Amino acid sequence: MKHVLIVILTLMVSAIAFAGANIRFDQLNLNAGTLRPNSRAKIIFKFKNTGDSALEINKVNAACGCTVPKVSKRVFSPGESGELILWFYTAGYYGTVRKTATILTNSELNPAVTVSFNAVVKAELLPDETKIEFRDVVPGKKLEQIVTIRNQMNHPAKLGKGSVLFGREHVSETGFGWKLKTKEDGSLALTFSVNLKKALTIRRPIRLKVGFPTNSKLDPKLIFYVTIRPMPPMVVTPTSFFLPNLSPGAKRVASIHVDSNGGQRLAVERVKISSVPFTYEIETQSETSVVIWLNVNETAQSGRVQGSLQLFTTVGGLAQMRIIPVKGQIQ
Repeated sequence: MKHVLIVILTLMVSAIAFAGANIRFDQLNLNAGTLRPNSRAKIIFKFKNTGDSALEINKVNAACGCTVPKVSKRVFSPGESGELILWFYTAGYYGTVRKTATILTNSELNPAVTVSFNAVVKAELLPDETKIEFRDVVPGKKLEQIVTIRNQMNHPAKLGKGSVLFGREHVSETGFGWKLKTKEDGSLALTFSVNLKKALTIRRPIRLKVGFPTNSKLDPKLIFYVTIRPMPPMVVTPTSFFLPNLSPGAKRVASIHVDSNGGQRLAVERVKISSVPFTYEIETQSETSVVIWLNVNETAQSGRVQGSLQLFTTVGGLAQMRIIPVKGQIQ
């Protein structure tokens, strides 16, 4: 009798554990085979709701922007089948590729399931890099990056006249360009370069897309993605303050160092002090470096203070502004 009771309890626990929605894929990993460069591949994962209540698809997260997921619908009844479609864009990929996606559902047993696929992007022209990044770009300093393109054809490789497909408006201000050279082994050396003439007014990265026609039937066009990250025109340290144990009338209780990048001429035009009992002194170290000293007002009242400093400067003739939060305690 005791043995029978244990068996019944075990069956009840098992039934409870598998109750509700449950997603089960036919395969968690698929082989997408050989793909063409600059093409789009459709990979289909089939699944079924093996639970006893409705399966809800909450979200599908792809590992990168090159893979776009799509589900046939959002709710599946018990026993109903569905499809998870992954669209893979091969632009910029060569050789063996593996990508993943995670599907999130209301299943208590499998709330997150990751699927993956493998593929080989076969090409006749193989760049060793298609994503080029220039960091800390400053005026007056030319930067170069060389991309080697291996030739897998049985005849010489040729690239036609390149063109900027996206971000053309930034070519002049960044001094962006390229040159092409054929190497002795038949590969191509494509040199990208940037050469700022003056500091940029924008701080965000500049993104360019560049295309080159080729004499390859398999790869009629090569695409490169270029990111240019300008170095900030100036560096301000520190970026915030906490000043305890201050006394009214105290001199030079803190300093702010302002330095320009790339040898640009720096000038502090104005300092605006908001909600804190401070005055300031400007000490010019050089044409590219300034120190701002903070003093406490003679009439400062005891207690906590909180406010900000706004620095208005020009760097290389361009106006710049920084805000520095300040907290302190007046004794």
